[in-house]
Parts: sequence; C-alpha cells; structure tokens
Amino acid sequence: MPRICPHCRFPFDPDWGDDAIPAACPRCGEQLRATQASPAPGIATFLRVPASDAAVAETEPDVIAEIESHDDASVQEQSVEAVTADAATELAAASAPATVAAPATNAVPPPSFTRRSVEPATSRRIAAWQWLAFGVLLLALLLQLLLADRARLAAKADWRPLLATLCDTLHCELPPWREPQAFTMIERDVAPVAGTPAGLQVRATFRNDARWAQPWPRMQLSLADADGRIVGARMFEPREYLGKTPTALIASGQSAEIAFRIREPTTPAASFQFEFH
Repeated sequence: MPRICPHCRFPFDPDWGDDAIPAACPRCGEQLRATQASPAPGIATFLRVPASDAAVAETEPDVIAEIESHDDASVQEQSVEAVTADAATELAAASAPATVAAPATNAVPPPSFTRRSVEPATSRRIAAWQWLAFGVLLLALLLQLLLADRARLAAKADWRPLLATLCDTLHCELPPWREPQAFTMIERDVAPVAGTPAGLQVRATFRNDARWAQPWPRMQLSLADADGRIVGARMFEPREYLGKTPTALIASGQSAEIAFRIREPTTPAASFQFEFH
C-alpha cells in the first residue's frame, strides 16, 4: 500500500521501504518521519465526502449505494486512482501561471441603430400633413412667380398657353400678343385719284396669321422711283387707315380691307411697298 503525506495527501511509491521514507514531503516540504507512528489511512479516508458535496450525495443515493456494494479491492483501486488524479491536477495548477479573473461587468447595450423605434400612428399622420402643407405652399409660390412675371413670359410662345389657361382660371389679364411679322399682305393697289393731280388711292387686304389675336398693326407705306430710291414714306396708325380707332384686337386668321388716300411726292413714284410694325 502506498504511503500518503498527511499534509497534502501526496502518495509515495509503494516500492519504498520503511527506511526509505524521506524526512520531508517531496511536494509540500512538511515533516514526515515525526508522523510515522500514525496509523496509515484506511479506505474510509478516501471515501470521506467533503462538506460541499454532502448535499449532492444526499440527492444521489443510488450512486452511494453502488459504491458501497463494491468489494474492498475495487474501492481501494478507485481511491488510489482518484488521489493520483487529484495530485496531478493540483500539481498542474501550481505550475500554471496565476490568472486574475476579470471583474464582471454589466452587459453592453446594443447600438442604437439596431433597436427598432416604434413611432405612434399620430406622428406619421402629422408628418403626412406637413408634407401636404409643404406641397401647397410650394405650389402657391410657383403661381405667384408666374403671375408676377406674366408680362415677360406671355411674350414667349412656349409659356403663353399655360399663362392663358392660368389667367382664365384666376381672372387675370395678359398683355396682348404682338407678332408683326405674322401679318400677311393678300392684296394691294395704289392708283391715281381722278381729278386730283397728285392724289393716290391706296387699297390693301391683309390677314393675321399669328396663333393668337393681336392689336392692329402700324403700317408703313414707302414709294420708290424707277431706280429703286425711296422718294417718300409714311407710317400710318390703325385709326388712319381704318378711319376710326379700333376697339378690339384682330383675331387669329382674321382678314381686313383698308383704303385711304395719300399725296404723291414731287418725284414721280414707280413702285410702292408695305411693312407692318
């Protein structure tokens, strides 16, 4: 039977004799020869259950009963193996570097972007109303800009249809469309007046080919001699070639016939030309 140190329970080699027992334990360094007279520990020493395991032993009667039913040789072998395993574990623990357990810290909360925030239904409705109000205000601002600059934009063919529709709805006024180059001369004639030595009778028919109605144009009549030199020219207002002041615009596609008299310059005229302004 191996001898065991009473201090650290370190087993000695069973081949040692009584005289080979060292004076001190090779493991813990405690004196061994002074305790030679003490009786060798029996099987009960190995089977003694620590106080911490008493509660577990009470809850496992089947395991204890099975250990007691074994024969002494089996119990002795198991005890020696258990003591040897415990000694090896303690020796490994003593040789291992000491580690300091890290203090327990509170669990770190997850980042804020991983937490779902539940918005109440009222906040979503408020946000929808805010977007609706923003859209209404933006539309009102655009309408104000268009109305404030409608005089300039109405002179552009791309913007006038939109502004015309807008003013029909809001009952605003647009400046009249002016496109003198859209007037087309259909017929023209200049003839001497009978009984008048220098009188000329002018007759002409023109049409408004613009997309929209526009004011009656100012008309310039130029006379030239046989060499193409201008010998006389005059600008006629609408009231002069119509005989009265017009009260309405000339509509798109509308034709007009005019007639008036002029005095021929001293240099005889061989040709004439009409221009609209």
